[in-house]
Amino acid sequence: MSLDSLLFGFGRAGRELHYCCLCKTVERLGSRDLVSGRIGIVDVLPSALEDVGDLPTYRSIHDVKGFNPANTVVHICTAPLQHLNSVEQAVEAGFRSFIIEKPMVQTMGEFEQLASLQARYGLKIVGVANWLSAPLTLRIRQMIDSNELGTLFNVKIENSKPRVSRTLRNKSHSTCFDVEMPHLVGLALYLGGTDARLLDASCSDLRFIDDVVPHMGSASIQLLHDGKLPCRLYSSLESPMRKRHVQLDFLHGSVSAYYPCGNDDSCSWLQISDRNGNVVAREVFEDDTLSSCFIEYYKYFARRGPAPQSDLQFNERLVDLLHEAKAYCGILPDDGAVLREKSLPRSGQRMAPILSAARSPLTTKLVEGL
Repeated sequence: MSLDSLLFGFGRAGRELHYCCLCKTVERLGSRDLVSGRIGIVDVLPSALEDVGDLPTYRSIHDVKGFNPANTVVHICTAPLQHLNSVEQAVEAGFRSFIIEKPMVQTMGEFEQLASLQARYGLKIVGVANWLSAPLTLRIRQMIDSNELGTLFNVKIENSKPRVSRTLRNKSHSTCFDVEMPHLVGLALYLGGTDARLLDASCSDLRFIDDVVPHMGSASIQLLHDGKLPCRLYSSLESPMRKRHVQLDFLHGSVSAYYPCGNDDSCSWLQISDRNGNVVAREVFEDDTLSSCFIEYYKYFARRGPAPQSDLQFNERLVDLLHEAKAYCGILPDDGAVLREKSLPRSGQRMAPILSAARSPLTTKLVEGL
C-alpha cells in the first residue's frame, strides 16, 4: 500500500520539518510503494499557503478532496494548543491515521479525550519522537541491554539551542516544557523504562533586554527510573549554542553521545571512555532521524511493521510526567484534569514526603550528584 500525506498546519514544523523530511523519505526509499510523495496542505491562514508550488491546498480539513482516508496519513503540525481540536476535525472528515507533532497534547485532560477518540474510532496515532528511531539511540540501548560496560547508574540528557528571536516573534508555545523537553522525556523513558517518578522540576523565564516571556527560558526535570536510576533532563532556549547530548555513566566506563543539531548535517557520534576517563572508542553514524522516524511510522500504517515505540500508550506516561512537572512549577493549565498518582505542590512548596519515599540512601547520593 502506498500512502499519501496531509500536512494539517504548514508553519515551521509542517513546512521545514515534515514536508522536507517526507521528500527526503521518498528519496531514501528509492520508490513510492510506501510513501507516495503526494502531499496536501491544510491551513486556515492564507499566508501559510503561499509559495507551495503545485501542492494542493485547503483552508479546512473538510474541504479536502482526492485524498482517500483509507490510505492517507494526517500529520498534525498545528500549534500544540490546537492538536486535539485538529485531530477531532480530521476524524470528523473520515481520517484515521495520525502523526502528531510534539508535544502530542499539553494536559492529561486533553490526553484522555485523545485516547477516547482512538478507542471510539479505531485510530492509529503516533507521536513524533525521532530520537527513538535514531541509529545512535539504538546503539545506546544495545550497550545498556548487553551490559558491556556494567550497570548503568546515572543519565543526563540535554537539548539546548538559541531560540530567543523565534520565541519573541512566535507565541505558539506557552512553556519550555513543550518545546524540546518532550524529546528528552521520551528518550529517558525509552532508555530507563517507563516506571519513572518525578523527583524535581524547574522552569525559568526568557529575558532579553526589556522583554520577558514567562516560562520560556529553560526547564529541567529529575526522574528516578525503577526506584534506582536517576536521570536529569535539561533544555535551554536561550543558549548561545546548539547541543543535543546524552551522558551515561556505567560501572566500568561512560558514554558521551551527540545527536545532529541542524538540517545541514545528519551525522551523530558516540564516544566511549573507561572508568579512568580515557577514550577507548569513537563511533560515527549517518543519522537522519526524522526521515527514519517517518519510514518506521508509514510501515506501521501500511501494516508492514510493528507499532512504533511512540504510540499512544507510551505517550500517556510522557504527557503525564510533563503534566506533573508543570504542576510542580505551578504553571499547569487548569483543564480540570487530576494528576494520576499524587497531588503535586505548587512552586515554592516542599516536596519532602514524595522525595523521602522515593530515595534510598544510595539514590539520595546519586541524585545529589546530578
